[in-house]
Amino acid sequence: MGHCPYKKHKLSAGAGRLVYTLYQAIEGVRRMNAGNGLQAANEVKHTHSTHGVDRRMDNNSKKVSGFTRLLSALGNTYCGIRDAVREERAFRQEFLLACILIPLAMVLPVTLVERLMLISSILGVLSMELLNSGIEAAIDRISLKQHPLSKRAKDFGSAAVFIALCGCALVWLSLVGPLIWRLVIARMY
Repeated sequence: MGHCPYKKHKLSAGAGRLVYTLYQAIEGVRRMNAGNGLQAANEVKHTHSTHGVDRRMDNNSKKVSGFTRLLSALGNTYCGIRDAVREERAFRQEFLLACILIPLAMVLPVTLVERLMLISSILGVLSMELLNSGIEAAIDRISLKQHPLSKRAKDFGSAAVFIALCGCALVWLSLVGPLIWRLVIARMY
């Protein structure tokens, strides 16, 4: 296996392990594909698939900057969220929950900092789910064959979503729980 270019960067221990595991999975699939005469994964620098249409960009693509780059990034963001809502059931469920909880956070009698904590915990779950979906799509794009490193990368992504969900639940229970408890006690007496 080749040298991992990501080891030289200073990443947190968990992020470094995840990136290195993904690198190992990609290298393993490249070696398998090279033996079968299939196209190597590094031949295509960037692929964006929208409903079966492959748009491939190579290193000679025109570089954009400034406002055009911002518009392009916003377009990619829109496509990513749209595709996640259309294709990922877990993201749809979490997105629906966010559509309920974010307006609720706006009307709850909490401080501004607490309100921001409630909303950012929900956005953290959505972000983790998008990253998990991206990892799964990249692994499936490389190969649909079962491989221990592919499984490990997908499991890491799933664990990250679970941890984000637990954090969100803790924030909501610690900030909204006492409000609900006071309402219940006030109704009883």
